[in-house]
Amino acid sequence: MNEFETMDASERAEHARWRAALYGLASRTFLQEPSDEELKASIVAAQAALEAGEGWTLPCERELLVHLASFDAEEDALGTRVRSEYAELFVGPRPPLAPLYESMYVGYPRRLLSETTKRVRDAYERCGLSVAKRNRVPDDHLGYELEFMAALARREAEALEAADEETAKRWQNDQGRFLEEHLRCWIELFCDRLHEAPGDYYGGWADFVRSFMAEDAAALASRAAR
Repeated sequence: MNEFETMDASERAEHARWRAALYGLASRTFLQEPSDEELKASIVAAQAALEAGEGWTLPCERELLVHLASFDAEEDALGTRVRSEYAELFVGPRPPLAPLYESMYVGYPRRLLSETTKRVRDAYERCGLSVAKRNRVPDDHLGYELEFMAALARREAEALEAADEETAKRWQNDQGRFLEEHLRCWIELFCDRLHEAPGDYYGGWADFVRSFMAEDAAALASRAAR
């Protein structure tokens, strides 16, 4: 029997909210570049967590804290440097070195707003969700896919808090399906592109997302098999 199977509904709801928080944190990181204040706050928080010896559950969380803590929060040019890295990797004006869209890594043709994008939108709509900038930013943006996982984990938590095990199981299954049919189909290719490109900030975040999703997919598959 694993640790999850020994949890009561309240503890499982808390666990789902923890997962939602991690997916949400990663989503915000890739949806928009950080302000100077946000960047400094994340570095200081990471340094404090490491000094206290707490603030993480999984090894990948600690690795992310180590990565963030390696930056100098007082470096005057840090914000400008990270935002320039974001633009070069993900936005342009030159062709992005590591596009943030699933359709640029899987399916044919590999272009924006392809059939891959439609399948991602369909997955959102089956769960009654849509992206904030519908028809302005393609639905298969990494940030949106991560936020979708966060939203489903929050719904799982709400169902558990309402003692609705059947609905919680459905949201749990939807998470596992989306990981296997979408996010995990392209995260390795995305990380490879990112590590081939210049820059030192976003690679650590990509490694965190890849490792966390692998852990989460395994846990969801184990629960689905019960």
